[in-house]
Amino acid sequence: MTNQEFQTLCTDEANLLLQANIRNSPLTENDWLQSMCYIPSEESVVLCYTQGKHPGNVIVQKCKVNFNSDSTKKNEPYTFTNVREEVMPYFYHANDITYNPNTDKLYLVPMKDSGATNVIYVLNSQTFAKEQEIYIGSSNLIPFGIAYDNINRKYYVAVGGTDSRYGVIKTLDESFNIVDSFELSYHVNLATAQNLECYDEKIYMVYNNKICVYDKLGTFLTHFTTNGQLETEGLASLGNGEFLLGKVFSSKIKDTSPVVGTTVSQIYRFNILDYTDSQLLVNEKQALILKGDALSGINYIRKSGKIVDCHICLTGITTSGSTVLAKIPAGFRPSHYMRVLGACSGNNFARFEISTNGEVKMVLTSLGTTFASTSWFELQISYIVE
Repeated sequence: MTNQEFQTLCTDEANLLLQANIRNSPLTENDWLQSMCYIPSEESVVLCYTQGKHPGNVIVQKCKVNFNSDSTKKNEPYTFTNVREEVMPYFYHANDITYNPNTDKLYLVPMKDSGATNVIYVLNSQTFAKEQEIYIGSSNLIPFGIAYDNINRKYYVAVGGTDSRYGVIKTLDESFNIVDSFELSYHVNLATAQNLECYDEKIYMVYNNKICVYDKLGTFLTHFTTNGQLETEGLASLGNGEFLLGKVFSSKIKDTSPVVGTTVSQIYRFNILDYTDSQLLVNEKQALILKGDALSGINYIRKSGKIVDCHICLTGITTSGSTVLAKIPAGFRPSHYMRVLGACSGNNFARFEISTNGEVKMVLTSLGTTFASTSWFELQISYIVE
């Protein structure tokens, strides 16, 4: 949606719906949620917790998000099924984490690694093992937030000096070169910045009691209050205006802890579009999860009200049949199975099939069943979602 639409249609307060007490731990252990991100292709959320009993260790957990398919139950909590959990040494504070669907890797900022303050860890998305360390800028930078923009294929990294309240964003290309740097036009004084998220080409900065939203040049657009009684930790976009938000408290902070003497990490859900009668006017753009090589700038999916416009143009595909070219994110998927025609190299055509699970397959082409990897394939289609 445009900046003007966003400022007009969004609320000043997030209507937080408690989803789960995702983790309870004794105060002697003090496992504390710090960050989270969403993997759309798996419909899973990755959560990072520091271990108070073992400083430097981080529990990394992956949970399947079980969405409510029944629209009459949209306000009922989602449930979470544990898929994997590992204790990872020397992940330090794990202050923020993001996922890049094009590399299928997780990117974590440890923040409190005093030996390498300007480092980003590259993690295997299945085992959470650290595969690489990437250093950005000068050694005095402290990244405390990271988010991947799959539409523009860039990383946004929030950095500070000795104080994470600083509102400086570094824009990195996919090779982790700094291509831009800007200061946020507004940030919350005397409130610790916690995490960063990117959704619909906008940057979301999480503070303890609010989320501030900026465009990709750092211009302030709006903010949502999130109830300052609990410490806010982690934000993950699910798409279609919906987010998961983490909050943590212990009996040292909040005496009404559901289990006396515990640290409780909770997940809340909210939608930035829940609070306006003009919701159907929203024009939202997302990137597709691609299985081939994108032809730059023309792969996207956009929704205006109930009308979805999908544009896919790929190369690097060598066979037809059951080939999956892309996966459409939840909220944009058709309500029925579709067969459509598209174009391919020269004056040729291809037949595509789109399933209700979001998979886009190329089942046959007039090029034959095998072809050169330089061949291109294009699909443009509009449809209505219910």
